[in-house]
Amino acid sequence: METVKVSRGKHFLKKGDRLKGLYIILQGSVRAVLENDEFDMEAGSIIGMLESLSGTYMCNYVANTDCVLYAFPYNSTEDYKKIFEDFLQSQNFSNSTANLKSAFTPIGMRKPVVNSNILFVGDAVGACDPLTLSGLRYALDSGEFCAKSIAKSKINIYKNYIKKLKFKFAITRLMQKVFYIKWVMCITFNLFCRCFGKFVSKIFNNFFVNKK
Repeated sequence: METVKVSRGKHFLKKGDRLKGLYIILQGSVRAVLENDEFDMEAGSIIGMLESLSGTYMCNYVANTDCVLYAFPYNSTEDYKKIFEDFLQSQNFSNSTANLKSAFTPIGMRKPVVNSNILFVGDAVGACDPLTLSGLRYALDSGEFCAKSIAKSKINIYKNYIKKLKFKFAITRLMQKVFYIKWVMCITFNLFCRCFGKFVSKIFNNFFVNKK
């Protein structure tokens, strides 16, 4: 594991290249460029996580700003697709994995309602915590508020929920930028988690995950 500095504008990973490592963005912003799309990856994002299934990078990665990355060598020879196929067979499922795809965790809230009668929930509306990448709870909650909004024919029920979620995610996005600074991570994991593990766990579960 090593720290890597990438200068602004540098095209440091190319689509189709063999996967040589995973990179955590500690500081700065990286643009992932696909054939028909592109998006920004901020501090805390992991480059190469999804590509580990295919063994090659699926995007061209360009530094938007001067960046600091943590590089983790990746030499796994595990065939995760085969492992998944074996699991399906063991459960007597006959589904084909030929068209199995992966996607990045969506960060950033999107428009919740389109044409006044199409409501997006879960990943489709970007209901994912920027700090923890937790999305299951928000997928369930957004589905619940969406159902209530439809049942009562009051679209504002769902819109108000999304507004509150946007506010919360704005706060956790700011916390993300601080938390992934190297010295903050060192203090958090080497001091607080070791010495005050139960207290840290209680705060995390009740505030971020709401698991009581």
